[in-house]
Amino acid sequence: MISMRHDTDSISSRRQGVLHMIVLCWVCFLFIPVGALAEADPATKQETKRRMHEVYALYSDLRTYLTSDSFFNDAHEENIQKLLDDLGHQFSTLGHLRIQRNEPGFQVALKIMQEIFEESSLHFRLGNKQVAKWRADFATKQCIACHTRYEAAGEFMAYAEEKVGAENSLEQGDYFLATRQFGKAEQAYRAAFEATKTSHDQYLILTRLLTLYTRVKPDPQRAIAVLNELLSSNADLKAYESDEIEAWLKSLQEWQREGAPQTSPIDKAAELIRQAISSQSPSNESMGAVELLRASALLHQSLVDKTTRRKEALYLLSLSYSKLTPVFYDLQQSEAFAEQCIREFPGSSEAKKAFKIYRKMVLMEFPGSRNTPLPPKVQYRLNELKELAFEHPIQKDLSRL
Repeated sequence: MISMRHDTDSISSRRQGVLHMIVLCWVCFLFIPVGALAEADPATKQETKRRMHEVYALYSDLRTYLTSDSFFNDAHEENIQKLLDDLGHQFSTLGHLRIQRNEPGFQVALKIMQEIFEESSLHFRLGNKQVAKWRADFATKQCIACHTRYEAAGEFMAYAEEKVGAENSLEQGDYFLATRQFGKAEQAYRAAFEATKTSHDQYLILTRLLTLYTRVKPDPQRAIAVLNELLSSNADLKAYESDEIEAWLKSLQEWQREGAPQTSPIDKAAELIRQAISSQSPSNESMGAVELLRASALLHQSLVDKTTRRKEALYLLSLSYSKLTPVFYDLQQSEAFAEQCIREFPGSSEAKKAFKIYRKMVLMEFPGSRNTPLPPKVQYRLNELKELAFEHPIQKDLSRL
């Protein structure tokens, strides 16, 4: 899966922009995806739910520090360090549960969360508290990536909804979207759009709404109506953002005119990805977002339905996520599905193509790697996957892991 990037000289350069930091994003991991648990035995389901409650209790305690300046108060260092360590450990052991065999996405989410808290813990221990806080806050896209393709277990909804009452509308919208309360999510995003004074936040809200009406509740007519209404009310977007949204609207209108698909879901997804790539340019790669979001939904469902074309689905998911990075999803989503394809189908043409995507994503994470070596663990993983993809013999050196 995803290597544990503990090399301190590289962690701080991994992502160039500071993403919107939303503490409440964590609650979405309480809502165990029904689809992800479908193949688990009853004991595993119960154990997973129990463990998630434990994780949430830990994060509730950490949130007390994250939402105030006390995170930077030396008097709380011991408590915060223990909470970060415990959260990293909890996600490490949660990932060992056999939750879902066909769709690897939930395990991907668990692994990413493990990495986030282990990195946050390391930075906090080294005194880099600002970076540690940023990493601890960084989970919104992971929550939404997971819970906009899985149905959430409704019994958990009331358990955490009381926790969001005091948050602002944008944070509420992300919470409701992550927990599949879609009507409430739209209302909160609308309120946030009217209230926000920055083009960045307005654009972010529009990406969330586009995700809702393409990937989760496919409804091009509703998407067009909502986008047009917001754009005509209080929009203050940059020129390039307006151009992107115009492209989304054009794609939604074309989708509205489509008839019933005459091909398989995987063939339809491949067609949508081709359309998206042909519409993109080096200066703006979000033009094909509608097609890519639709494709990702079809591909995830194909995996859940145990498609016989699994290697194609995994490769195409990696490709679609690579084109949705970084606006809609973190690049680790693309890495994860590329690696899954390579490991399950070594030597296949899909594995070879997936490796090229994986390598590109790694180089994006470590932009200085063209002039300086990659961290050893990252380089080892890259070499290992290359050998698998191209069926070269693998020389194991466990001391480097």
